[in-house]
Amino acid sequence: MLQLLTTIILLICSTCFISSAHLFTEESTDQVKTDSEEHAHLTISKAWARSTRQKAYIGAAYLDITNSSEEPELVTSATSSISERIELHTHIHGKDDTVKMVEIAEIPVPAKGQEFLKPGGIHLMFFGLKEPFETGKTFHVELTFQSGAVKTFPVLVGGPASKDYEEALKIVETGKEQPKENTDPTGSKDHNHQH
Repeated sequence: MLQLLTTIILLICSTCFISSAHLFTEESTDQVKTDSEEHAHLTISKAWARSTRQKAYIGAAYLDITNSSEEPELVTSATSSISERIELHTHIHGKDDTVKMVEIAEIPVPAKGQEFLKPGGIHLMFFGLKEPFETGKTFHVELTFQSGAVKTFPVLVGGPASKDYEEALKIVETGKEQPKENTDPTGSKDHNHQH
């Protein structure tokens, strides 16, 4: 009789534990969905980079950011496990066709608009690469916005002279690289770092 009573109590406790665990899982999943939906107005697309030399210290990445909300957004920082740090950069064109690359505090994304990060303009600058950017591979980057939104996305690595995402993708798909006209990962043949 005592053994039967013990078995019944154990069954009741097990059922309560499973129900609680199931409830916790449902709540956690709902919370994730809510967080995701909250920042659904921000999308990242066509993220790409040029391949780098084997022992390169720096690299650059480009992408399109779309903001479908009624409020403007600001990218305030970026991180990736592939490098020690990432800075937000742009190019300033000076006299005699010289170009200076400068760090900026943020990247504005207009309401109901887009911001295009591309060679020769605004881009993500990677310092202290832990491994090279290799053609055909991808790595992940995390962007943080002033609103609190965080977006993680893959970056496709094209050839050393890729000019845009489509060209990078074509090189990856066909395995054919174009002539190395410009191996500078920032997209500028003549640039100086200004901080």
